[in-house]
Amino acid sequence: ANINVTYGDGTFTNTLTNSGTSVGTGAGTVTYASSIPSVASVNETTGLVTVGNVGTTTITATVVDGANYTYAVKEISYTVNVARKQVAVPASPVATFDFTGNVIAHGFTAPTGSSIVPAGTVASATNAGTYNIILAVDSNHIWKKADSSTSTENQTVTWKINQRNINLTNIVGLTAQTYTGSALTPSYTVQDSTPSDPTELVL
Repeated sequence: ANINVTYGDGTFTNTLTNSGTSVGTGAGTVTYASSIPSVASVNETTGLVTVGNVGTTTITATVVDGANYTYAVKEISYTVNVARKQVAVPASPVATFDFTGNVIAHGFTAPTGSSIVPAGTVASATNAGTYNIILAVDSNHIWKKADSSTSTENQTVTWKINQRNINLTNIVGLTAQTYTGSALTPSYTVQDSTPSDPTELVL
């Protein structure tokens, strides 16, 4: 028999059932064992199975003859298949900022079961634009894409720095001009009114 579970499912019990009358006083003692405890471990006496890492293991129940009963079949087993847990690929952009003229870090945290791959990832930037973050899943997880397909391959998501709309309202440095009879070209500076990050156009 096969039991299919998913990484992170927790525990379950699939104990040996005695189909005859050999129960009670003098019945045999049943013990349980797992061939690969890291995939699924089992309580030796209760048969409670704890799901572990992705993989396949065999759970074996063994009975020894009791004082009043003997058993023609002393061992029976079943297979536990632990599948990868699905992780949704985050929708892009995973973070959005407005241009400030300063260095901006994306600040994104990878979903549980995945990590950010430094190679190919732009961790911070200054200029407006779209930047990549490369994500990888671990051996116990699998990506679920927007179209519901799955993959263990690295996935690329993006983050953005938007162009900032400026409000050029402050005129600085414009001085009084003296009539000369000829065309005059005054010099002055037009500033963005945002005090935290003034943008200037010198004219």
